[in-house]
Amino acid sequence: MAIEIARSLDEIDRKVKELNKTLRASSNETRELDKALRLDSKNADAVTKKMNVLQSSVGTATQKVALLKQKQDEANKAFQKGDLSATEYKKIELSVLRAQNQLQGLNNEIAKTQKMSIQQVSAQFDKLTSSLNKAQSTAQKLSGITLKLVAALGATITAFVAVGDE
Repeated sequence: MAIEIARSLDEIDRKVKELNKTLRASSNETRELDKALRLDSKNADAVTKKMNVLQSSVGTATQKVALLKQKQDEANKAFQKGDLSATEYKKIELSVLRAQNQLQGLNNEIAKTQKMSIQQVSAQFDKLTSSLNKAQSTAQKLSGITLKLVAALGATITAFVAVGDE
């Protein structure tokens, strides 16, 4: 029984190592995107890519937490039977807590990035609104000038017609 538990725990450790590799790669990519955003905070493409990387990382971190909780359950059974030391069990508990904190950190980063994205959209909307207001103001001025020109042209034509009738 102890051999089966050890084999199961080793298999989970192997899977967790693979997930850790994926999370490190995602973390590096996120750092690169953060650098790009520091240089150009209005880069919507970088924000979108960062959101995609973070969402993928959350999925990976969720898998990691699930595997570690499974490992914790199996370790708990082994600990109850005396096949696992208290020190080993505490290490497993600690790894679950770290993974949960990592997942929470990724969720916080997603929230922060979403806020940044919303602020960008809001700023672009404000800029568009300002441009439309300027265009409306210009159109009103041009329509006023056009009306005066049409009125002047109409008066001129009327004057020519009056002179021509004499």
